[in-house]
Amino acid sequence: MKKKIVGLLIVCVVAILSIVSIGRTNYKAYYSGDAVNYQGDLIIASTDSGSLEVFKLDGSLLERVLKFKAPNSPIDKTEDFSSVKLNVENGSLFAYATSGYTLYKYDLSNLSRPVVTLKQKNTYYEWYNRVDKFGSAIVTISDKSVKIWRTDSLDIIDSFKIDSDMASSVGLDSTGRYISTVNKDNNVRIYDTKSRSIIASFPVNYRGSKSQRTTYFDSVAKELYVFDDYYLKRYDLTGNLLVSFPNSSTNGYAVSEAGNYNYVYAVNGDSILKLSKDDLKTGLKVSANRMSFNGFAMGIKYVDVNGGDDLVVFNGGGIAVLNSSLNKIASIQASEIADQPEAKEALALSLDHYLATPGASVVLNANGYLPGESLKINFGGVITDAKADNNGRLRQTLTVPDLSNRTTDVKVDGVNSGLTYSTSFRISK
Repeated sequence: MKKKIVGLLIVCVVAILSIVSIGRTNYKAYYSGDAVNYQGDLIIASTDSGSLEVFKLDGSLLERVLKFKAPNSPIDKTEDFSSVKLNVENGSLFAYATSGYTLYKYDLSNLSRPVVTLKQKNTYYEWYNRVDKFGSAIVTISDKSVKIWRTDSLDIIDSFKIDSDMASSVGLDSTGRYISTVNKDNNVRIYDTKSRSIIASFPVNYRGSKSQRTTYFDSVAKELYVFDDYYLKRYDLTGNLLVSFPNSSTNGYAVSEAGNYNYVYAVNGDSILKLSKDDLKTGLKVSANRMSFNGFAMGIKYVDVNGGDDLVVFNGGGIAVLNSSLNKIASIQASEIADQPEAKEALALSLDHYLATPGASVVLNANGYLPGESLKINFGGVITDAKADNNGRLRQTLTVPDLSNRTTDVKVDGVNSGLTYSTSFRISK
């Protein structure tokens, strides 16, 4: 009998150690992010790990192509990102990302070389909890306001004083008119940006203060969908409840549009659902745990890729991509891969003068390369090896080559990144 008890104790200890070992894994769950169709490819981004991670769907494989932290060059350190929004502008792919008091704009058109094109740090100590899209505009969301930004300069062009203690619960109408909040007091408030006032306020039911309360505005019908811990609900913009259907789980997290206008997608942790707007019960349902290891669906994003639905599910221990029938296309697990280096500034190159005779000295300044990257300078065919500093910058004195009267180029190539920039120089004798 004692042997059995001892054996049972050993099994229990091993089981407990196994659970502790699993629990000590340092990766963070995926619960939010964004996705777009870029040149026929599904591109996904998330900052839930603190890094800006970018994924690309390649057939049945979901590949992580980028992972990096926010730069903090004055002290040569990095900081966590808090949110990301992807946007296609004039055929190029950009990512807007927030970190603390700073909004960044990255050019991701070449997924192997992210480049900071703009950044704006506020001076009034307003922490940017989230960046999103409101109509065609980019907005930042804090606990104090929703601010609208110019995409070409990152200047603020409008601001709405909207109190929100849960940034992820701020819902944005795709036409750029209505904003909703679902605060910790369990009240939905709908704000009309045209009248700059709250036009409706009504209660919903969440058991705790979890921040993931993603609503969906139907801009055509002018209706709001809320998935609380008890019901999936559809309201008009005056707060009248139109349809509700019981939640099969104990959590409600997110509702999203679908490619078929008659349906919506929803997640409640345990399940991913595609439901008819008419009754919110007719449709499809699959287990989140079947989509990825430790699956627990908290965030969703619908994207039209080549005329079909690609539903991105931020599914706890991984990210899954489903089709309109809720069949899995691909998935990827959370991991602890190292952050990739990234350019901290926009690519630029300048000289202290652009006309000189052979043998004269010229000072070259460059920035926008990878930190510590090996560089090759080509000045009229003369190659010089150099190295960027910890901020991706270079200051180098060059000798004007012995060439006859002509215009040539001064070109700097990044050996690792492939980044290149050149400028013209006139040699005169």
